[in-house]
Amino acid sequence: MPAFTWHVSAASDQVISSNFADDTLAAINAIVNAGDGDPGAVWEVANYASTSPKSVLLRRINGAPGRIIFFGQQGSTPNAAAVAGTAAASVLYVGYSATSTSNTPDASFLSGAPLAASDYIPGPRCFGVTVADTWRFSYAEFEDGLYVLPSSYTQNALGVSGAGDLIEDIDGNNVGACMGSGSNNSLNWCTTVSNSGAIIPATIGTGYTGSTQAGLIVRYGGANRSAYRATSIAATAILPKLHNTTTNKAHFLPVPLVFDTSDVVYSVLGKFRQVAFGPICRRETVFTDADGVSAYGHHCDLVPSQSGFWFVDLEV
Repeated sequence: MPAFTWHVSAASDQVISSNFADDTLAAINAIVNAGDGDPGAVWEVANYASTSPKSVLLRRINGAPGRIIFFGQQGSTPNAAAVAGTAAASVLYVGYSATSTSNTPDASFLSGAPLAASDYIPGPRCFGVTVADTWRFSYAEFEDGLYVLPSSYTQNALGVSGAGDLIEDIDGNNVGACMGSGSNNSLNWCTTVSNSGAIIPATIGTGYTGSTQAGLIVRYGGANRSAYRATSIAATAILPKLHNTTTNKAHFLPVPLVFDTSDVVYSVLGKFRQVAFGPICRRETVFTDADGVSAYGHHCDLVPSQSGFWFVDLEV
């Protein structure tokens, strides 16, 4: 089972001023550069374009195919071909290709896809900071993907973004996906608010539309799909599951997913790989049981009220 590596470096506290998209790209570049020498590091910066068109391109340290790209810039709107949903100015998007080997992004992403590989997944809106502050940026990675998690002690949630082979389908195959929370979406999994309060909506809609909506875009069956959580579980049902003090074991609940093929027909997709429901925690929290199973928790909402986002060194 792939092990997650959690990175919180000296470069993780980043000042976000009025150029929110540009500053966030600089922050992602800083934290990955600071963490790529850590034990267990998997991804590194292949290219950081700090001038227009702006982007951060990530590659595997071992040289294997696959590229993750964060792109967008203050005052500019990417072309619709590069993104899922409706493109917006001054926010960032995340995209993924499992087969790309290019270390230079296509500079035409303002008029087309930033990665030329045919399996490029046009990602959802992943960051839309609207408040200047010092944000704590951390990231969690494993051999097939990476998640960026920012938070602030004084501001509401910025959200989470991720890309890679994040999903396992019902046949046990890995599936490429990109996820993003838009702006001011917390890391809650359990909520009654389908699009503004949850990282992955629980209510089936008409497909990802962009704006501030959270989304999970999946490459499945040769097409890009919007995925949704198949169920919601109350926080009271989650809290006892993390740690059983009698057996000293870690327990996590998987996040089941469905996707829509025609906005009326829904198929079971599978689940997140090693991402699970868990109790709320504050910023970076590491839990390890007596058998050495580790879980990495992150929550960036000011008032914890729901179950949160955990990365698990265990197939859940």
